[in-house]
Amino acid sequence: MPSKHTPTFVHPIPVSIHRFSHHPSPVDAQTHHLPQAVTTPRSPTLPPTRQTPPPSPPQPPHISTPADLSTLVTNTPTPLLVLKVYSRGCRSCKRIERPFARVAKAYSNVVTCAQLRAEDNEQLAQTLGVRGFPTFVLYKNGERVDHFASSCPEVLVETIEDNM
Repeated sequence: MPSKHTPTFVHPIPVSIHRFSHHPSPVDAQTHHLPQAVTTPRSPTLPPTRQTPPPSPPQPPHISTPADLSTLVTNTPTPLLVLKVYSRGCRSCKRIERPFARVAKAYSNVVTCAQLRAEDNEQLAQTLGVRGFPTFVLYKNGERVDHFASSCPEVLVETIEDNM
Protein backbone atom coordinates (compact mmCIF):
# COMPACT_ATOMS: atom_id res chain seq x y z
CA MET A 1 0.00 0.00 0.00
CA PRO A 2 1.41 3.37 -0.95
CA SER A 3 2.37 5.77 1.79
CA LYS A 4 0.69 9.12 2.29
CA HIS A 5 3.68 10.99 0.95
CA THR A 6 4.04 9.05 -2.31
CA PRO A 7 1.95 10.55 -5.05
CA THR A 8 -0.33 8.16 -6.85
CA PHE A 9 -1.03 10.47 -9.76
CA VAL A 10 1.53 12.45 -11.73
CA HIS A 11 -0.12 15.42 -13.40
CA PRO A 12 1.59 16.67 -16.55
CA ILE A 13 1.29 20.29 -15.41
CA PRO A 14 2.66 21.26 -11.96
CA VAL A 15 -0.08 22.19 -9.54
CA SER A 16 1.55 25.51 -8.80
CA ILE A 17 0.89 26.50 -12.43
CA HIS A 18 -2.44 24.70 -12.77
CA ARG A 19 -4.32 26.42 -9.93
CA PHE A 20 -7.74 24.94 -10.54
CA SER A 21 -6.70 21.31 -10.35
CA HIS A 22 -8.57 19.12 -7.91
CA HIS A 23 -6.03 16.33 -8.28
CA PRO A 24 -3.53 15.56 -5.56
CA SER A 25 -0.27 17.48 -5.82
CA PRO A 26 2.55 15.76 -7.69
CA VAL A 27 5.08 17.43 -5.40
CA ASP A 28 6.85 15.02 -3.05
CA ALA A 29 6.08 16.12 0.51
CA GLN A 30 9.56 15.30 1.89
CA THR A 31 11.78 16.84 -0.80
CA HIS A 32 9.37 19.41 -2.27
CA HIS A 33 10.47 18.54 -5.81
CA LEU A 34 8.60 17.32 -8.79
CA PRO A 35 9.29 13.72 -9.81
CA GLN A 36 12.02 13.42 -12.41
CA ALA A 37 10.75 12.88 -15.92
CA VAL A 38 12.27 10.10 -17.92
CA THR A 39 14.06 11.52 -20.93
CA THR A 40 15.39 9.65 -23.86
CA PRO A 41 18.52 10.90 -25.54
CA ARG A 42 17.78 12.54 -28.85
CA SER A 43 19.59 11.34 -31.88
CA PRO A 44 21.50 14.09 -33.62
CA THR A 45 19.51 15.42 -36.51
CA LEU A 46 21.23 16.35 -39.68
CA PRO A 47 20.25 19.52 -41.46
CA PRO A 48 18.04 18.85 -44.48
CA THR A 49 20.06 18.38 -47.61
CA ARG A 50 19.27 20.73 -50.40
CA GLN A 51 19.15 19.07 -53.76
CA THR A 52 20.37 21.18 -56.60
CA PRO A 53 18.46 20.80 -59.85
CA PRO A 54 20.37 19.28 -62.74
CA PRO A 55 22.01 21.87 -64.96
CA SER A 56 19.82 22.83 -67.86
CA PRO A 57 21.14 22.21 -71.36
CA PRO A 58 22.32 25.26 -73.28
CA GLN A 59 19.48 27.26 -74.80
CA PRO A 60 19.12 27.55 -78.58
CA PRO A 61 20.11 30.92 -80.08
CA HIS A 62 17.73 33.87 -80.11
CA ILE A 63 16.45 35.56 -83.27
CA SER A 64 15.62 39.26 -82.99
CA THR A 65 15.14 40.60 -86.52
CA PRO A 66 13.55 39.40 -89.77
CA ALA A 67 17.03 39.52 -91.36
CA ASP A 68 18.34 37.09 -88.69
CA LEU A 69 15.45 34.73 -89.41
CA SER A 70 15.88 34.79 -93.19
CA THR A 71 19.63 34.23 -92.83
CA LEU A 72 19.04 31.27 -90.52
CA VAL A 73 16.35 29.78 -92.79
CA THR A 74 18.56 29.97 -95.90
CA ASN A 75 21.84 28.97 -94.23
CA THR A 76 20.66 26.25 -91.87
CA PRO A 77 23.26 23.48 -91.56
CA THR A 78 20.49 20.87 -91.10
CA PRO A 79 17.46 20.16 -93.27
CA LEU A 80 14.96 21.10 -90.52
CA LEU A 81 14.69 24.37 -88.58
CA VAL A 82 12.42 24.67 -85.52
CA LEU A 83 11.70 28.20 -84.33
CA LYS A 84 10.08 28.65 -80.92
CA VAL A 85 8.16 31.91 -80.48
CA TYR A 86 7.55 32.66 -76.82
CA SER A 87 6.62 35.38 -74.36
CA ARG A 88 8.63 36.25 -71.28
CA GLY A 89 5.71 36.05 -68.80
CA CYS A 90 4.10 32.93 -70.27
CA ARG A 91 4.00 29.95 -67.87
CA SER A 92 3.54 27.44 -70.69
CA CYS A 93 6.63 28.88 -72.37
CA LYS A 94 8.65 28.41 -69.19
CA ARG A 95 7.34 24.84 -68.88
CA ILE A 96 8.56 23.92 -72.38
CA GLU A 97 11.92 25.72 -72.04
CA ARG A 98 13.99 22.77 -70.75
CA PRO A 99 12.31 20.12 -72.93
CA PHE A 100 12.94 22.34 -75.98
CA ALA A 101 16.62 22.63 -75.06
CA ARG A 102 16.84 18.84 -74.59
CA VAL A 103 15.17 18.25 -77.97
CA ALA A 104 17.60 20.71 -79.57
CA LYS A 105 20.51 18.77 -78.10
CA ALA A 106 19.11 15.30 -78.86
CA TYR A 107 18.29 16.09 -82.51
CA SER A 108 21.23 18.44 -83.12
CA ASN A 109 22.48 16.41 -86.11
CA VAL A 110 19.18 16.76 -88.06
CA VAL A 111 17.42 19.80 -86.52
CA THR A 112 18.49 23.39 -85.94
CA CYS A 113 16.57 25.11 -83.15
CA ALA A 114 16.18 28.82 -82.53
CA GLN A 115 14.00 31.10 -80.41
CA LEU A 116 12.18 34.38 -80.89
CA ARG A 117 10.85 36.39 -77.95
CA ALA A 118 7.64 37.99 -79.18
CA GLU A 119 8.19 41.15 -77.12
CA ASP A 120 11.47 41.82 -78.95
CA ASN A 121 9.85 41.89 -82.39
CA GLU A 122 6.05 41.89 -82.34
CA GLN A 123 5.88 42.61 -86.08
CA LEU A 124 7.85 39.44 -86.90
CA ALA A 125 5.68 37.38 -84.53
CA GLN A 126 2.55 38.66 -86.30
CA THR A 127 4.08 37.91 -89.70
CA LEU A 128 4.71 34.33 -88.57
CA GLY A 129 1.02 34.00 -87.62
CA VAL A 130 1.55 33.64 -83.88
CA ARG A 131 -1.74 33.66 -81.97
CA GLY A 132 -0.73 31.81 -78.80
CA PHE A 133 2.38 30.97 -76.85
CA PRO A 134 4.51 29.00 -77.28
CA THR A 135 4.27 28.63 -81.04
CA PHE A 136 6.65 26.44 -83.02
CA VAL A 137 7.33 27.19 -86.68
CA LEU A 138 9.06 24.50 -88.77
CA TYR A 139 11.09 25.12 -91.92
CA LYS A 140 12.32 22.26 -94.08
CA ASN A 141 14.98 22.96 -96.72
CA GLY A 142 14.19 26.69 -96.54
CA GLU A 143 10.39 26.31 -96.90
CA ARG A 144 7.86 26.76 -94.10
CA VAL A 145 6.14 23.40 -93.63
CA ASP A 146 4.27 23.54 -90.30
CA HIS A 147 3.43 25.58 -87.25
CA PHE A 148 1.60 24.75 -84.04
CA ALA A 149 1.05 26.10 -80.53
CA SER A 150 1.66 23.62 -77.72
CA SER A 151 3.55 23.31 -74.45
CA CYS A 152 3.60 19.52 -74.61
CA PRO A 153 7.08 18.07 -75.30
CA GLU A 154 5.58 14.92 -76.84
CA VAL A 155 3.77 16.97 -79.49
CA LEU A 156 7.02 18.77 -80.31
CA VAL A 157 8.97 15.53 -80.72
CA GLU A 158 6.18 13.92 -82.76
CA THR A 159 5.99 16.89 -85.13
CA ILE A 160 9.76 16.98 -85.59
CA GLU A 161 9.86 13.24 -86.37
CA ASP A 162 6.94 13.58 -88.80
CA ASN A 163 8.76 16.33 -90.74
CA MET A 164 12.18 14.66 -90.95
